[in-house]
Amino acid sequence: QLLWEKEELQLQLDSHMRFVPGWDSKARAELNFCSKTSEKPILCSYGAGYSLGTPYWETPQDSSQSVNCANTFDSDGILLIKARELKAPLDQPRKHYFWG
Repeated sequence: QLLWEKEELQLQLDSHMRFVPGWDSKARAELNFCSKTSEKPILCSYGAGYSLGTPYWETPQDSSQSVNCANTFDSDGILLIKARELKAPLDQPRKHYFWG
């Protein structure tokens, strides 16, 4: 928060992510979609998995959507989150309790 300089958007990820072509345009479209029901929308998801050794130019083929759900508590009592695949895309944005 101390480093915030009025940026319009923020992207947070880890080094285990791979992106499909046009990911930034797709993310902005999703953000605009969510803006219909929220003044301050947040996109949150777990990226599609891939196997180590897969060439970097091979992009994830899985286009399924998921929602973050409560999983279980760890030994320190911290709630762990998991992604649950949706059977069909959402027709409209939904408010949700969990962020990844």
